[in-house]
Amino acid sequence: MKRKVSVEELLAKAKKPNEDAMRLHPFYRGKLAVTPKCRIKDFSDFAIWYTPGVASPCRDIEKNPEKVFEHTNKEISLPSYQTERVYSVLAISVRWARCL
Repeated sequence: MKRKVSVEELLAKAKKPNEDAMRLHPFYRGKLAVTPKCRIKDFSDFAIWYTPGVASPCRDIEKNPEKVFEHTNKEISLPSYQTERVYSVLAISVRWARCL
């Protein structure tokens, strides 16, 4: 038989994510990191992926807009307003799941 959880225990459990966030955010300095998908070992590699190399795919997209999905990660990325919406939905879902 389960014992009844006290109000104090529930409040302590509710405060834990805030305490963890305050401890972990400064440590990790945010939540996301950008890492390269390709090898970049010297400046000649940078020239492929950044100026002047990036101009060729940009010109191709300008001529053929449908190639944006081929040359970029547009298909798998969300605009910031949608990202915020996803985080809000996840937060609501997590809060709801904790109530069960």
